[in-house]
Amino acid sequence: MSRDPATEAGVAEASKELQSREVPTQTIRTDTKAVSPNYWMHRFSHDERMTRDIAFSICSDLKDLGVIADANGGPLVRNPRSIELAPVLDKYSHSPPLGVGIELWNILNEDEKKDAQALWLEEELNVAFDQHEITAERFDEVIGFFLGSTGTHGEIRDEAVLSNRI
Repeated sequence: MSRDPATEAGVAEASKELQSREVPTQTIRTDTKAVSPNYWMHRFSHDERMTRDIAFSICSDLKDLGVIADANGGPLVRNPRSIELAPVLDKYSHSPPLGVGIELWNILNEDEKKDAQALWLEEELNVAFDQHEITAERFDEVIGFFLGSTGTHGEIRDEAVLSNRI
């Protein structure tokens, strides 16, 4: 969130409102991540199509687009939301796309399939750039917070508090 002031402000506002109702909240901040061939291999370890050669090629293409400075890896030097990623997306177009299993692919409608063709790259770059409100990173802390916060406030029934804020 550190590079996404709008999301950071929205989370802070929602937390403040929830706290005013004595609902426990916790904001867990993440950091930017270096994008490297190992990053792609780790993030897509469940997809046999993500080979070391493809991971290196993706990094090389991202360097050519000015997203990272070094094809061997490093932090993102530009906001991925400001970059036309079509050349990389087109090059690695699969059906189903990287990271999506055939079982899931088969139940998606056409709009969802179109989104999935881009999300495998766009969302990973948003997370790496630290411009994302929810990630699986540090999920153990999230579970610990929930387990430690049960009781009368364990159920949030006021949907208006959460809608359009989180």
